Amino acid sequence: MKTESSPYRVAFGCAVLFFVAALVFLKINGVTEPKMIGGLIVVLFFPSLFVGWLFGRGRMDAPRWKIVLAYLVSVVALVFLVGFKDIGNSLKNISSAGHKNVAAKESEGPSVEKQLAQAAEINNKKLPMLLSNEIRLDRISAEPGRQVYYFHTLMALKSSGLDSNRVGQLLRPPHLEDFCKGPDMRMFRDNNVNMVYVYSGSDGVEITRIRLTTADCKS
Repeated sequence: MKTESSPYRVAFGCAVLFFVAALVFLKINGVTEPKMIGGLIVVLFFPSLFVGWLFGRGRMDAPRWKIVLAYLVSVVALVFLVGFKDIGNSLKNISSAGHKNVAAKESEGPSVEKQLAQAAEINNKKLPMLLSNEIRLDRISAEPGRQVYYFHTLMALKSSGLDSNRVGQLLRPPHLEDFCKGPDMRMFRDNNVNMVYVYSGSDGVEITRIRLTTADCKS
């Protein structure tokens, strides 16, 4: 036997379901405005009281789908009659902000990579350049994924017979010091750019490469 509160339970259940869904949607989009949440309570729960009262007046045999339909119609009618423009505007702002955030995140990477590519192009006009009597910087290359390659030549050494691991161990400390503490490298650190220093012998054959990331500065 149905109890008198059954229409209320159906309508209230609809209100709770839509309210939870709305809260999840707002949380995903970073919206926690009390005014927005208060408006949702009015729009979603007042119709449940009305529909529960309406179907509780001698119409206990009404199927649930009619109660749900009446609830949805009441919600739409309340929105149009009362004119909750703030809710509509807030939803538009949420959607707009979401698209802007996605666009910003998508453009953030390419923007940094474009700057790196431009800097490499400018510096390459000055290369090759002697860094010392034994080392020559041949070219710089900006690669996808925020990676910058510096290609060097050890002019007094050939690749044959050299221990690449030992050479890398000897050359890594000054590069690490410069990358982690050098003021000129701050832009690279702040933007999580990976640095790769490639060394080849006088015969043009690669000997070793040293890869540095911001994580290396914390170790």
